[in-house]
Amino acid sequence: MKKPKERLLLCTLALLLYPALAGAQFELLLPPSGADVTSPPTFEWAAGEYDVFSLYSVFYYEGFGYYPLLIGWYPIASLPLTQGWWDAIAVDVPNYWAVIGLSVYPLAFEIAGAWSFYKWSPCDPDPCEYILNAVPDSCEADGADDFTCHCDAEYTWQGATNACIPGSSSALPDTGIDECYDDTQPIQCPASDQPFFGQDAQYVINPMSYTVGLDELTVTDNVTGLMWQKCTAGLSGPDCSGWIATRTWTDAITYCKGLDLAGHTDWRLPNVKEVQSIVNYGRYNPVIDTVVFPGTNAGWYWSSSTYASDTSNAWHVTCDNGRVNHCDKAETRSVRCVRGDSVARSFTDNLDLTVTDNATGLMWQQEDDSQFRSWESALAYCEDLDLDGHSDWRLPNVKELRSIVDNSRYNPAIDTVVFPGTNAGWYWSSSTYVTRFDAWLVNFYDGYTLFGTKSSIQGYVRCVRGG
Repeated sequence: MKKPKERLLLCTLALLLYPALAGAQFELLLPPSGADVTSPPTFEWAAGEYDVFSLYSVFYYEGFGYYPLLIGWYPIASLPLTQGWWDAIAVDVPNYWAVIGLSVYPLAFEIAGAWSFYKWSPCDPDPCEYILNAVPDSCEADGADDFTCHCDAEYTWQGATNACIPGSSSALPDTGIDECYDDTQPIQCPASDQPFFGQDAQYVINPMSYTVGLDELTVTDNVTGLMWQKCTAGLSGPDCSGWIATRTWTDAITYCKGLDLAGHTDWRLPNVKEVQSIVNYGRYNPVIDTVVFPGTNAGWYWSSSTYASDTSNAWHVTCDNGRVNHCDKAETRSVRCVRGDSVARSFTDNLDLTVTDNATGLMWQQEDDSQFRSWESALAYCEDLDLDGHSDWRLPNVKELRSIVDNSRYNPAIDTVVFPGTNAGWYWSSSTYVTRFDAWLVNFYDGYTLFGTKSSIQGYVRCVRGG
């Protein structure tokens, strides 16, 4: 996740290059009078291997004051360079942030100008050393700005706040949508200044990943850690062949409790969030990875979650398109069992108009503005939102949006102490229903998840960040 804005690196650098091979030449071509010097200067050199050194001071701000980290000469790299330009060096020097004072001649240098390039790692210096309950030197960079720390036992990394918090986590797998759409058709994914920017496919978070057991009986979700029954109940064999055995809700619970599979007897019927987690909204009929879960039918699968508005009903998820709905518990549906711990619901009111989901690590806009918007306007609203010093808000995907539904409540189906003022109506997600080019919405009256026409339906918006 993003390094805190108050964490500053202040660098002053003088650069010295000298040829490691005799006869190699290095020459600085100064910009002509009146030239734009806001971009890196132009260098030209002969082929050879050059050692790159820097003379600099680095200070690190951690809320209490400035701390010197490194002062003096430091070898950045020894680079074999072909004839070319300065910006090639900037690409090749890894994990570095600097403001450059330029060297002119081999084995001697003088300041010839001041230009900047930015090439650095969020893990240099190691932020985990300063984070409570984080393991020092455990930082893992995710791009130019984001990072993750490993936490001590019984603590979980929370990316939205860059902190190790008590308890276990339950990351949400991505939706699987990898194409962009406007209101009616697929499009090339838009740039940040174009309409429809910020949709699901432009934020790939926790890509779905599975490991099939060597016995071909189970599938482990590498994102959530849950282990799944590979074949729908009634099917068997590596290709999950046979006849699917549908069951009532009560019989489904009994079946999973009594299942002895792959040496495990702690199987259970998954809750509705867990069933939805393996839905791939980038597919259709069925919306699941059929290489990993062969034989899956495009029908309804039971969850263990009771429908709060009518307890004779329970939630189920259809594998034809991924809808989340409810039906009478006496109806029969398909069953796929799961094992692993269910993560308890837990939110933290950050007292700054944001809420952090302690299970997923996502940070949410606490109160929406109760304004109806089209799907295109909903995307733009979240992309433009600046709240609590954060400007990286986005419209949540359909899995993220439904993850804050409280299945024990209705009208609205959410914790109104944590999310006051929530409307018992439809909220937009960033996810497109890929066969009709509608978009997915969640009804916060009860949690019903359905698709609707992007241009004609007006929905509410609650933004999210992190993941």
